[in-house]
Amino acid sequence: MCEDRWGSITVGKEADMVILDSDITKCAPEKISAAKVLRTMIGGEWGFTRAD
Repeated sequence: MCEDRWGSITVGKEADMVILDSDITKCAPEKISAAKVLRTMIGGEWGFTRAD
């Protein structure tokens, strides 16, 4: 398996994540889709960065 590369946020492991403009764990479910993506990280490398 890939436990040595994936599964936790640890130095040396790859990461996929998204940074949103709001905390979707604290908003109403119907408002989650309104959250804007600010940045993405894929395989430990920054991908998309919102321009505005």
